Amino acid sequence: MPNSHAMGEEIVKRMTEGVHKLREKSEAPIVLVECCGSPDSVFRPDITRGYRDGDAMLRKAYRQLLNEGVKGLFVVSRDDIGLTEDAMIEGAHPNDIGNRQYADAFLKKMRE
Repeated sequence: MPNSHAMGEEIVKRMTEGVHKLREKSEAPIVLVECCGSPDSVFRPDITRGYRDGDAMLRKAYRQLLNEGVKGLFVVSRDDIGLTEDAMIEGAHPNDIGNRQYADAFLKKMRE
């Protein structure tokens, strides 16, 4: 989501089309991932608001797909990832710590 958050309803369109395309090929689990958040959200609420708007569109696509009967669909949320300030290189991209936090969130979701 981070690089797509400003696309509005286009997120729903692309996610639903993409998931349907994947389902044509495989029944493997599909994981949709929210934006991990921004440690400078206190100083930049505009950016944080944009990320939350994108996540809302992701959730809308997820609900739509579930209502259509798509199985094996999961969401890793921002809270699941839980990136901290020391987990990012420059406040936007994960470093080794952040990548570990991402991996842990994915493993936890896969075990569910």
